[in-house]
Amino acid sequence: MVSSIQSLKSKLLTTFIRCYTITRFVGFPALLSTFLIGCESYKFEYEDTCLFDGYYYDNNEKKWLEELSSDFILISIDSSTTDDDIVYFVNSQGIFKGISASDVIRYPNYRFKHVVAKFLVGNDCYGITSVINEIETNGFVDYVHYTIQTDDCTNLIGEQIGNKCVDSYSDLFYVKVNNPNDLTDLDKIVQKTNTEKLEQNTFLKDWFTLRANKASKGDALQMANYFYETGLFEIAEPNIIKLVVDSLLTTNIDTCSYEGFYYYQDEKLWLEEISNDYVLIGIYSVTSDEDIENFINAQGIFEEISVSDVIKYQYYDYKHVVAKSLTSLNCTEITSIINNLEKNEIVDYAHYTIRTDDCRNDIWEPIGNKCVDSYESRFTVSVKDPNDLTDLYNIVHKTNTEILSQNQFMANRFVL
Repeated sequence: MVSSIQSLKSKLLTTFIRCYTITRFVGFPALLSTFLIGCESYKFEYEDTCLFDGYYYDNNEKKWLEELSSDFILISIDSSTTDDDIVYFVNSQGIFKGISASDVIRYPNYRFKHVVAKFLVGNDCYGITSVINEIETNGFVDYVHYTIQTDDCTNLIGEQIGNKCVDSYSDLFYVKVNNPNDLTDLDKIVQKTNTEKLEQNTFLKDWFTLRANKASKGDALQMANYFYETGLFEIAEPNIIKLVVDSLLTTNIDTCSYEGFYYYQDEKLWLEEISNDYVLIGIYSVTSDEDIENFINAQGIFEEISVSDVIKYQYYDYKHVVAKSLTSLNCTEITSIINNLEKNEIVDYAHYTIRTDDCRNDIWEPIGNKCVDSYESRFTVSVKDPNDLTDLYNIVHKTNTEILSQNQFMANRFVL
């Protein structure tokens, strides 16, 4: 196991990466394939190596990223790996600040978990590159990426999500082809770069989601840039992500992420006050009722439930539990609980609940003595022109949401 960053600098790096970087630096992409054929079968020592692409293309505009972070790297590990194994692996490297299971980042509908690992001693790009290459030799590590300094620690709607963040990028990138009926160029470059063509956008047929892994000819940022610089594609963009490295929840800063309003047919409607007693927890429907019961009761902050308290639906991917806190909570405390719950693998989302005096269903029948309102994971959007979904796709892409379906009778309505 590596004991220091300096010892990693002597590692051998594959010539392909070197050739690829040098070729793109001098600006002759047409020479790339010829150059690689001549050198990809060799290996050589190249200690002073930095493979960070400090830019990307956004709608054909070249944008420069901020400076490389000397303190953090992003490690991505298959989601089937237990949190305990991930913690053991990261902590055993001997070059990172120790982590716990709460530092493992999970995402719904994504096959990887993330860890933002902090170096014990700040490092330069050359040392970070060596660390990346070393860690990617481990079988259950899918990719390791550089991180980027940023002063912006807000989400896409301007809410502060932490005291300090770094930017990075996932394994995905997005390519817009010139002609969706002719994918010859796309398939050729995918094969040449050993990337993966994951899916074609259901509604915008000229957009494709691709993936780069550690076996590809570069990471997802490098590959997005390379695809665009071939001149064969209209757009190629990486999936830039923001990562919290100093959480608001570790400080005394008051944080309440509850939005007390919604829009109904262009009218802004205000919700009732937040409930101080309940949280709605959405759990994957494949989870057994007994496991859900054990999970809720193990938290130690909710009144105990039984399997009869698990709410099931016939045509929905989730089960619900309306968990009652042992003590009345304010919004800041509920936000903290929600963030901690959503770190658990079986939890897809946790939502605030809202006070209400109305305990009737849609046909005005009484359904209980006391109710709370809340909201599920799906929402509906009506587009202005169902024949032009560019704006919808762009916002879905930026917010990392999903288009689930298009209404077959009202073509302008989509479920996300």
